[in-house]
Amino acid sequence: MNLLTDPFLSISNKQGQEQTLCFAEISHPDFIHLRTPRADFTGAAYQFAIAVLQTCFAPETEQDWEELYQNPPSREQLAQALTKIEHAFHLTGDQPLFMQDFHTLDKIGGLSPVASLLIEAPGGSTLKNNIDHFVKRGTCESMSLPMAALALFTLQTNAPSGGVGHRTGLRGGGPLTNLVMPHDEKASLWQKLWLNVLTQEHVDEKNNKLFNKQPINFHDGSIFPWLAPTKESDKAGSELYPTQVHYLHMYWAMPRRIRLKIDQDIQSCDMTGIMPQQSVSQFWAKNYGHNYSGSWCHPFTHYRRDLKKPEKEDLSTKAQPGGVMYKQWQSLVLAHEDGKEGSIPAQVVMAFEDRAYYFLQNETSYPKLWSFGYDMDNMKARCWYSKEMPLFAKNPDSRAIFLDACKSLIEAVDASVRECRYKIKAALSSRPKDLKGDLSHIDLAFYQQTETAFFDLLGQVAQSGCLSDQMKSTWHRTLEAKSFTLFDQFALTSIEESHLQRRIEQRKRLSLFFHPNSKTFKNFLTNKEHKV
Repeated sequence: MNLLTDPFLSISNKQGQEQTLCFAEISHPDFIHLRTPRADFTGAAYQFAIAVLQTCFAPETEQDWEELYQNPPSREQLAQALTKIEHAFHLTGDQPLFMQDFHTLDKIGGLSPVASLLIEAPGGSTLKNNIDHFVKRGTCESMSLPMAALALFTLQTNAPSGGVGHRTGLRGGGPLTNLVMPHDEKASLWQKLWLNVLTQEHVDEKNNKLFNKQPINFHDGSIFPWLAPTKESDKAGSELYPTQVHYLHMYWAMPRRIRLKIDQDIQSCDMTGIMPQQSVSQFWAKNYGHNYSGSWCHPFTHYRRDLKKPEKEDLSTKAQPGGVMYKQWQSLVLAHEDGKEGSIPAQVVMAFEDRAYYFLQNETSYPKLWSFGYDMDNMKARCWYSKEMPLFAKNPDSRAIFLDACKSLIEAVDASVRECRYKIKAALSSRPKDLKGDLSHIDLAFYQQTETAFFDLLGQVAQSGCLSDQMKSTWHRTLEAKSFTLFDQFALTSIEESHLQRRIEQRKRLSLFFHPNSKTFKNFLTNKEHKV
């Protein structure tokens, strides 16, 4: 089987029907979504498809990109482009196999169950100690070969720490992936993918100092690491740096050494419920695979840079408890520095900012940001998060004003959240600093319930080119009203006579915090209105 020439991707059309098709058919305008049985597989499937297009069909210039966005290539054009790389996408046979170690690994001993490819699956110690209470064993004992390949790609691109010598992914364990998506859910699949394909001009400009300058070679392992022996990392000095590989290697990074074992007796796929042509129940694994080090700047990932120590590696952003909230929006979308830290949005997001003029002139709706990923605690998956947030059409000359306005709105809400949470604690206890328990649900509720108002205001700022006094006043009233709603919900639900006076007093103090002449809001409300 070959992932590019055989039916592999499950795609839905505008009528809601699903078909499993060959890769070259994705440009048909009737197809709108990639479909998989799991959210993390779906995120991986989009990254896989974008990576294929970036690898063998990248446009040279923005003009080329625009032309193909409006007029997708034919099936024949895509099929021709795929011939350059299809040798790297075999799942069976005696040749190198997709995302699997160059060596067969069948001499190393024991086999692992295929469920261990799933990031949230309980580990060996958990199973041995019989403590898999929440994520149970035995939920996936067999996968079809295509599902096993998708599980393998999902693991390799998100790989968390996996024990001694089992390396994390190139972006660190559980990276937060950021893609640009059309606003219209019914937009074609081609447009969803093509929005995240970079031009060769962009790639050369952003990465010419980081990566190997050798001519592109699809056969030597510099792009597809499974086409060459693994650079084993059992000794010091065996790290793999960007300068040692081609830029495209990032899309196909392979930190784990794995080899799938195809079943002799075909079993039903627990992912899809169908009887496949080939199934996988076990795999071989070996530690000390590629040990990625250095600042890679993966195209789908936001990074943070220590401006005071520029020699340090840039840090990729990971999903965190509570998920993706709008207070992270400015970092994920707008490149900026605050004196200590630099925020570097994903390259696909920055590229979109550069081509935003096209959407202002040619499209009726503006694209959005899709952020998703695992919240990992070392080897433990705590949660999967997926979040869509708007992007805004704005005058390039107003970018600094827009960033400043966004910071002001977020500083105001952050201060309000802290004050609201503390006043709730003070209402519940005479010694609020000693109050135990997790109150993060208050913060989460605050951000969730003010999100629509935040993005409405940002839209107005983008359109008008300023954060007006009226907009500030609207935001102030929104934060005040939400603070009292949450205070009453969490601090006044049970009125005990002995504590009633303390709670009333804390509510009055919360009111003083939001007075227009208070330290926090006097600065926010009276700062000079900025315009372009």
